[in-house]
Amino acid sequence: MLPANKLATRVKLVLRSCGTMVLGNVAMDARIAYHLRELEIARNPQASGHAMPTFSESDRAILDIGCGIGQTFAASPQVHGRFLVGIDIDLDSQKWGRDAFGDISFVNSDANTLPFASGSFDLVISRVSLPYTHISLALGEIARVLKPGGRVWLTMHSFQKTWKRWVCALRSFHAKEFVYCSYIIGNGVLFNLSGCSIAWPLNHRYESFQTVSGITKALRHCGFVDIEATKRTSFYCSARKAREPNQGPAFVTRRSPTP
Repeated sequence: MLPANKLATRVKLVLRSCGTMVLGNVAMDARIAYHLRELEIARNPQASGHAMPTFSESDRAILDIGCGIGQTFAASPQVHGRFLVGIDIDLDSQKWGRDAFGDISFVNSDANTLPFASGSFDLVISRVSLPYTHISLALGEIARVLKPGGRVWLTMHSFQKTWKRWVCALRSFHAKEFVYCSYIIGNGVLFNLSGCSIAWPLNHRYESFQTVSGITKALRHCGFVDIEATKRTSFYCSARKAREPNQGPAFVTRRSPTP
């Protein structure tokens, strides 16, 4: 891993370069800059949008879905020395992270078909990315690669977040954004009622909003127990894979009004 001073210098250089490179590099730089901003948020408990998983001593093998450059692991020094794996569909971000954080194994894959043997991990985390998947398929894959008793920690997109985006698109007369946000809302309603998701036809990718009841039902369906869902400034949930196939579901939901 790069020393902290060299990493900080590299972060500043990348952030300053965004939008100034030739067209072929602008998209790459914008993605890297986004992940670096996420790294700063992850390192600052006072930052808006800060939400981080907790790690225990038993979490020896950890998978991060939608890892970007590996920012969640990089912001968690207590996990260094463990078996850390990050998956993402963005090869450029993974290359940057591989150069910066040498203790993370990066794999190019999506969440719907995880390329790992069953029972490989003690903990699976997904910060930001799960709402961009076919959630029911992704949760089934997470349950498969977790060891019995293994844990999952996820952040979600609330309806309020999506609604604000939809209203903004309507007020600004941004037709494409309005149509796409309408798709997100419809897909979210479908998921929370039935557990199903539909891909956006133009790029065959997914996006939806989630509710406490909807994600709880989906987790229970995939064999998770001890489910906790929390809505404060961030919407996140955690659960544990049942140790025995016949272990009954149990869950606790915690709702707090968004400030």
